[in-house]
Amino acid sequence: FEVRLDRIGSYSAGRPPCDLITLEGDAGVLDVVRLQRALAVEMMRCGLGKYVRRSPFTPHMSVLYHARPLAPRRVGAIRWTARKLLLVHSEVGRTRHHLLGEWPLAAKGAD
Repeated sequence: FEVRLDRIGSYSAGRPPCDLITLEGDAGVLDVVRLQRALAVEMMRCGLGKYVRRSPFTPHMSVLYHARPLAPRRVGAIRWTARKLLLVHSEVGRTRHHLLGEWPLAAKGAD
């Protein structure tokens, strides 16, 4: 599926005075939201419900940390085709990432 990010946003990063600057989308991330919901259902079915996020899920790409928040605004769309799902363990605060597994995503209409 295609992912399209076309808006800049910012969030408090929990460590003042830095804000997290992100790229986000509206309709361009609906398939990402559907994938997240399907994964949550399967995790609950397998007894892993305690790991399912209960707060709203906002698909985004982290861009940088900035000293002050940026007002949300539209930008030229950044697009790519998601072809596989990667499970990555991030060492918080250490900028280290470990690939734990990967799975191909089926094309729409493929059974």
